[in-house]
Amino acid sequence: MNNSLTIKAVVFGSIFGLLFCILNITIALKVGLAFGASFVAALLGFMVLSILGTYNTHENNVLQAAASGSYFSMFAMSIAIGGIALLRVELPPLYITILVSVLGALIGIIFSQVLYYPFIVKEDLPYPTGTATAGIIKSLADIGGKNFRYLIYFWVLGTVVYGLVKAGILPSILPPGYFIGLALSPLLVGFGMIIGWKACALIFLGSVYSSFFWAYTGFSASYSSHMQAPEIMTVGTVMLVMTAIVAIFKLRKMFRGSFAFFEGKKTLVILAIPFSLLLITFLIISGDIVRMLLLFAIMIPFSFICAGFVGKAIGETGVSPVTPLGLVSLIVAGILISDAKIILLIAGFVGCVGLAAATMMNTFRVGKIIETPQKHLTISQTIGAVTGVIGGCIVLYLLHMNFGFGTADLPAPISVAWSTVAESLVNGQLPSNMSPAIGCIAAVATLGIEYMKLSATCIGIGILIPPAYSCALLLGGILHQILRTKNVLTQQEIQSTAAGLILGEGIVTLVVLMMGIL
Repeated sequence: MNNSLTIKAVVFGSIFGLLFCILNITIALKVGLAFGASFVAALLGFMVLSILGTYNTHENNVLQAAASGSYFSMFAMSIAIGGIALLRVELPPLYITILVSVLGALIGIIFSQVLYYPFIVKEDLPYPTGTATAGIIKSLADIGGKNFRYLIYFWVLGTVVYGLVKAGILPSILPPGYFIGLALSPLLVGFGMIIGWKACALIFLGSVYSSFFWAYTGFSASYSSHMQAPEIMTVGTVMLVMTAIVAIFKLRKMFRGSFAFFEGKKTLVILAIPFSLLLITFLIISGDIVRMLLLFAIMIPFSFICAGFVGKAIGETGVSPVTPLGLVSLIVAGILISDAKIILLIAGFVGCVGLAAATMMNTFRVGKIIETPQKHLTISQTIGAVTGVIGGCIVLYLLHMNFGFGTADLPAPISVAWSTVAESLVNGQLPSNMSPAIGCIAAVATLGIEYMKLSATCIGIGILIPPAYSCALLLGGILHQILRTKNVLTQQEIQSTAAGLILGEGIVTLVVLMMGIL
């Protein structure tokens, strides 16, 4: 274990991560999606480390940590900067965007140290991406063994199935043309195999609610428009936020010194530094001292709650709640600030915090399975995050300079939504898909669900994703249950099988996205 934190692991991880970061920025501005590349980074790490010397699972975990720190850090900020550009106002200076993004990533990583105990140790959340990545890293070390063979077999199967889907030979959903059905997604089936049938059933339950409401309205809107109804977006978002608040409240004693990597007051001192720099930065931009001080009094605990609900959502389901995260961040900032540019920049910062914390938690899950020192993973991912943010910000501004945002080349669909919400808030209006009354009812319902020891996070995610995706997750959960109860496969073999399916779709997705960009 002592040789896990090596220069070559951190350097190659940062390089791979920067490439994926640039890819993610482009994807976000083209189609509004994010690509999680942890498992691809693990595969590339195996290839590089094998060429340069003896393959070491802990070293590959460190490489994957650096790559993970890079590739997700800029997703939220690229959406925010795109939204500012669509307002037809001058973008913040490059150094400001870099500073805010770096501070957001660092604060997210610090928050993850606090969340380590409740989510990784106490609740032992599955973190499907992290578990799959660990399965890949371990299986690659066992060339010729059973786990390795299962990884390869189902990697091939996942690649073939999803390749046929992307080629148009197989429909993406069965039956074709419907949102209510079964998505032909090896990745979602693999996630379901890791999550287990109980959590998948709750996700499916959320989609049942969403589908019944759509039927209740007489299918009057397209499904994508239906998802923006207050009865859907408000309920799903409030459930995710309230679940995080409940989880943090239950474990409030951890603030009295029970931290994973930093300890007690030291954590507070470390947090004070980036938040102080951030406050000074926004004071310079806005010039409104009173409102900014009040905003930061709210944003500090709020950003921790966001890190909690994103970390819990990804931990339980593998699905990143980027839309609720952005929406809630915009609303909180818009309550006190009347400058759409600053509202968007703060939402980008909160997104950096939430996604950096959740990505670090995924990496911790890998480390827990492989037994890589937590300190090594934290250092590696911090280096990767800083290099990824700096390089990503430069690329983001170059893309704006050469192509513009909201253009045919970079339509920036999520940025359009964010800028519209920001302008509505400046004009004193809540977004049309958010209802305070429905939110209150959803909050009470969430407390009831949590009291019954069920996961409102899973139900909330199910409400916000297409039912066909929930069906694919449930199929994976049922397969896991059958394989385990019938003793067909061991737990490790199931994880290798799931990892192969996830890797297969991930590789095809990466190739398709790169072909689209080129």
